[in-house]
Amino acid sequence: MLFRSPPKPVPVIDTAIGSIDTLAWGDGADLLLILHASCTGPRAYTGLADRLSAPDRRIIAPALAGYGATRFNETAPDDHTARNCAAAQALLDTDRFARRTVFGHSMGGVAALQAALDCARAGQPADALILYEPILHGFLDRTIPEEADAFAWDRGVIVPALADIRAGRPEDGVRRFVEAWNDTAWDDLPDRVRQQLVANADTLAAESASLPGHKLGPDDVRDFRTPTLVLCGDRSPAFTRLAAANLARAIPGADAVTLEGAGHMAPLDAPERISAAIESFLTEQHSA
Repeated sequence: MLFRSPPKPVPVIDTAIGSIDTLAWGDGADLLLILHASCTGPRAYTGLADRLSAPDRRIIAPALAGYGATRFNETAPDDHTARNCAAAQALLDTDRFARRTVFGHSMGGVAALQAALDCARAGQPADALILYEPILHGFLDRTIPEEADAFAWDRGVIVPALADIRAGRPEDGVRRFVEAWNDTAWDDLPDRVRQQLVANADTLAAESASLPGHKLGPDDVRDFRTPTLVLCGDRSPAFTRLAAANLARAIPGADAVTLEGAGHMAPLDAPERISAAIESFLTEQHSA
């Protein structure tokens, strides 16, 4: 039987870089931080959080830059991706928990990895890192044709999407992005969802423009010792499948799991499969 703790909005968490809007599940001693993908937000992860709720766990899902009521102050980085990385780090530093686990999906995976690296370098490593298809341009080797093609595919989606948004055609740009990265056609989405996505087009543009400049690569993780699980789906774009495989090979001792029939949005579309993989990994780590 699942332990279910309904999500609840909590007062924004004040940090050194600003106030971060969050949802939270449970009040246990162990922290599970969930960092969301582009075009989603924390509430989209309710299905996953429900399945991961446990009496000894507190789940926090923040609204990253441009989402919810999160507001940064003048000390926060200007770069959009750097802000998200700093927000993740700030939340990990806010309280001291018995265990600290970070899960990041897509854009949130970049923030999760960077925050875990920063924690380790500060001598306060997280207990576990779990990533589902982080958007890591620096983990593709463009001297390898297959990886060069994957990088070109990403640019072929993002560059025209950004051009549409900047030219005042936000729906065209968001449509390009959503249909490339999701298994659902734009016209099949509910009107309410399409309107919300279009309203957030400027945030999508800022995210998409800044991610390639975040230069995490294999050399950054050679000495990383935080227990790490890298997940991906076999139906996902080659860009994230190849980057995930290269990341898992670069991190010493990392586990890698490919989910058959899963796509890039599996944390939302198949939360039962993602939660099962996460729980299996955490159980293994806790018993080690």
